[in-house]
Amino acid sequence: MATAKQSKTVPVDLETTRKRTLVLNIPPSLWKPPTASVVIDGETYAPKDELHVTLLGRALLEEIETQLSLRLRRRLWAEARNRQWRIDRGGDLHLLEHFDPATPGAPSARSIVEMIMLDGAEAFYQSLEHQVGRQLPRPPTHVTLYTLRDAGGIGIPDAGSLRRLTVRTLTREELASA
Repeated sequence: MATAKQSKTVPVDLETTRKRTLVLNIPPSLWKPPTASVVIDGETYAPKDELHVTLLGRALLEEIETQLSLRLRRRLWAEARNRQWRIDRGGDLHLLEHFDPATPGAPSARSIVEMIMLDGAEAFYQSLEHQVGRQLPRPPTHVTLYTLRDAGGIGIPDAGSLRRLTVRTLTREELASA
């Protein structure tokens, strides 16, 4: 199932989640969430019932909320809502694994994510950097499609984390036939 690059403009639906992250929700009309579980390497992964791109993880969002006034944050979020966001699909599929150091010996959480290009993200981060006065890490832009043992998925704050968490890259054919 070779998938050509697909590009779609996303209507803005920014949300600060209960996990204290800032996400760009993807409407099902633009990218339908998977509906069936998949079995990869003998493990059954559950489909995500909603799709989103995390723009700011918990630690970075907390830092920004601490450094910037409420008025300035509201202005930045309004600017983000007025931005044109465009998703280009067709990137690599990664099988991720995360072990929780707080619970040694516990089964790992796993996720299957699709890497994407997100037009609008770089300008968003540059605007934030201007306000906080330092360079900010760019989380690898991805969408979590399936999870195992943690329905929330696995946070990927930077490129180094993506490399450490990746078990392997999946092919689209492998995912389609699972």
